[in-house]
Amino acid sequence: MQLPQPKWIFTNASREHAQNVLNVMHLGECFTGIIDIRDVQPYCKPDPAAFHIALKLAGKYAPQETLMVDDRKENLDIAAGLGFQR
Repeated sequence: MQLPQPKWIFTNASREHAQNVLNVMHLGECFTGIIDIRDVQPYCKPDPAAFHIALKLAGKYAPQETLMVDDRKENLDIAAGLGFQR
């Protein structure tokens, strides 16, 4: 199944680290871009402000139009509280 929507990496790591991981996994071309810890300074996940900045950087998407996938329940809970789909 293909998902035609833009897909972004939103990470508390550096862009370089995320890019290295994507390259090793051969997934780099699957994503529109990477929003890293420096992009949302002074915040980071799970601070709600970090999510708002990330949405703006990704193209001003509304949380209700955004699917959040994460490996930490705390990040998913905060995102859901902001209206993200999960």
